Amino acid sequence: NARDTDLVVFQEDKVSKVLFGKNLLSDAVGGGSVASIPEVLGTQISYAGEYGISKNPESFAKWGNDMYFTDEYRGAVCRLGLQGGIFEISSFGMSSFFRDLFIDLSGKQKIGGIDPFKDKYVLTARDVSLPSETSITIIDNDPTGG
Repeated sequence: NARDTDLVVFQEDKVSKVLFGKNLLSDAVGGGSVASIPEVLGTQISYAGEYGISKNPESFAKWGNDMYFTDEYRGAVCRLGLQGGIFEISSFGMSSFFRDLFIDLSGKQKIGGIDPFKDKYVLTARDVSLPSETSITIIDNDPTGG
């Protein structure tokens, strides 16, 4: 599969792939000694379309070569196919339903999964708030100040 050597990156407002595991030939000093470095991250290439996973990584599911996710910001349910890129599967007569649902449940859980018996992406939107970002405070209990 073509993704075996690429890293798929889901961000709030975009989905992209980063080339991975490709040999990079480099000449560190410009003197003709060339090194082969196979463990590098390459160029980030965005998929066509203005889709991302918003703040709902729990909506991600993979089945075969297809990856499914929701984009709350755009009111869409999407599939990332191996060949075809990102396709808004909610556009099949359900776009207004998901747009309204995601507006009503903004900032709430959208849990995705696969039903392997019916070969379908299954989604539940719950009225449960997403975890909030937290900050950690480190307290120095050493009385000597060290």
